[in-house]
Amino acid sequence: MRKNILLILIFVYYNSFSQDSLTPKKQISFKTFSGWRMDGKRLAMKEFKNEIYKVPAAIPIYNKGTQNRTIGFICIAPLAVFSIASGGPGELSGSGHGKNNTVFLIGAFISSVTATYLLLRSDKQLKKAARIHNENQLVVY
Repeated sequence: MRKNILLILIFVYYNSFSQDSLTPKKQISFKTFSGWRMDGKRLAMKEFKNEIYKVPAAIPIYNKGTQNRTIGFICIAPLAVFSIASGGPGELSGSGHGKNNTVFLIGAFISSVTATYLLLRSDKQLKKAARIHNENQLVVY
């Protein structure tokens, strides 16, 4: 069983870096493990932004996606603070020893749900911006 799982993981890893031959030229695609790609090359976020800004219809959606991404990453900081402040169940040296830690746990839960929601929403909006970019570009095979 372990060999099968290892084989699947190696296959997924190898395919994540392979070039997508079905994507036409000047089309942006997203691969889960390797990120944004265009013409077989990996795009950094700065290059991705430059490509998206070539199509005016995709700019507002891209801006919403980057704004949600930024807020999602900011929500991770309160998650860490609430998690540290709540301490573990048997921790004697924690600041919350002997106190009710329910408030800290609720804060950590709300912060994690918010961060997850905003990061997933950001990915959806960035993919939508890339789709609009691809639809408005000239297709050259």
